[in-house]
Amino acid sequence: MAMPMRFDPLVDLDGRWTTQFADRYLPLPELPDTRHECIDGYDTVARVVGGRRLSADLPFPIDFDPADLLP
Repeated sequence: MAMPMRFDPLVDLDGRWTTQFADRYLPLPELPDTRHECIDGYDTVARVVGGRRLSADLPFPIDFDPADLLP
C-alpha cells in the first residue's frame, strides 16, 4: 500500500493561488518573516527584514554609473 502524500500548499496550489487560499494556508510556520503575493495564480515569496522587503535593503554599488549602461 502506497504512503499518502502530505499536502503542501506551496506545491499543490501552484498556479491556482487565490486570496481565499492565501487566507486559509498562509503564513506558513516553516517560512517566518516572509511576505506572500499572489500574481496570476502563483504565490511569490519575499523575505521581510525589519518590516521592509530584503531587496529594498540592498544598496546600489558605490561605483554605479548609469552611463555605463549606454552603448
